[in-house]
Amino acid sequence: MNQPGPLVLAMIAIADEPKSIAEAEQREDKASWWKSVMEEIGSWEALKVYKLVDEDELKHCDVEIIDSKVVFKLKLDEYNNPFRYKCRIVARGFQESDAGDTFAQMAHPITIRTLISIAVAKGWSIRQGNVKTAYLHAQLPKPIYLRPPRGLEKLLGSGKLLELRKAVYGLGASGRLWWQTFTDKNKELGMESITPDDCVFRLTTKDGSVLIIVIVVDDVLIIGNSNELRNKWFAFMNKSFEVTDDCDLKYYLGVHYTRDANGDLIASQSGYLERVLARFGMTKCKHAISLMQQKFSIDPDNLPAEGSAEDVELMRQILGSLMYLQVWTRPEISYAVNYLARYTLRADKSTITAARRILRYLAATQSEGIRFKCNPRCELGEHAVKVFACLLYTSDAADDMQCVDLG
Repeated sequence: MNQPGPLVLAMIAIADEPKSIAEAEQREDKASWWKSVMEEIGSWEALKVYKLVDEDELKHCDVEIIDSKVVFKLKLDEYNNPFRYKCRIVARGFQESDAGDTFAQMAHPITIRTLISIAVAKGWSIRQGNVKTAYLHAQLPKPIYLRPPRGLEKLLGSGKLLELRKAVYGLGASGRLWWQTFTDKNKELGMESITPDDCVFRLTTKDGSVLIIVIVVDDVLIIGNSNELRNKWFAFMNKSFEVTDDCDLKYYLGVHYTRDANGDLIASQSGYLERVLARFGMTKCKHAISLMQQKFSIDPDNLPAEGSAEDVELMRQILGSLMYLQVWTRPEISYAVNYLARYTLRADKSTITAARRILRYLAATQSEGIRFKCNPRCELGEHAVKVFACLLYTSDAADDMQCVDLG
């Protein structure tokens, strides 16, 4: 197995991506960063994201001009090995006076786990894909004027403004506009939403074929029992977007999936956990066999009325990192994390020590995760798979539950 070495872990712990074009130019890997910049500019030009206008022409026009910046990201695989240099030209959306509706739906982690569990049990295929430069496919309702980011003025037009036609990253409404664009395309194909947030879509045929699409921003899961339906969906979507059919489910939203000899699917976050341990200087920490000491409790009377800024920030960082594990693959830490979260604003040495103990427990159980059992004889309904999905999105009244037929 291609496990990361100490040098890779050290780089993850201390090295940051460049914060600007000027900083990228000073690095040994500047050629890789510049290649990512040119790829981003190429995407903008290919998708006709903007047109150049003279700023002088807009002096007497009532238009809003906002700034932009370049954001760099070094993408890591499930073993923390760098595999892609990525660049985004991002609008400083906080400068918008009125972004309009900005809420963008995403599939809930519980929904994703439920669908994966059903697919594994039924023996359906689970593929993962990605929509390249997703936001740039969504049309803006009205033009927005953008100043080129510092360092790219000559490439994008010196002394010019960019009149945006597409929903670029950073604008307040971009996420919602892309979600609506993707939703409309799926419904145009005849797919129907099976959750109220329009992030899970289903297509079925009379012969029992099923296709389920799950979207989280630009990351797509394609689940089903028919290669024909899957190919039909890709052919249709690629007329409008560039959607990749990457591989069987392997590494999705920071979770690593592996198959064992029995066909079971194991979900773990060992790579993410390695980064967390490195971040807090606990790569070689002493392991703990339990989440909390026996009969552990916090007496609020012994805590400060208000924790120091340093302690509160550290507590927030540790608990925030743990919550991502808690939500996806390590539900057993939920009580301990939520218990400590009550005292975040009153953090002191004792609460931080308790939080670090959870990390020491995770270091001892790093390869653990969730197992989805393969059971081809599984009967999840007389003629259909039925899931109570709406409970996640509505009130706790029993009347609000609805049964969702997956096919």
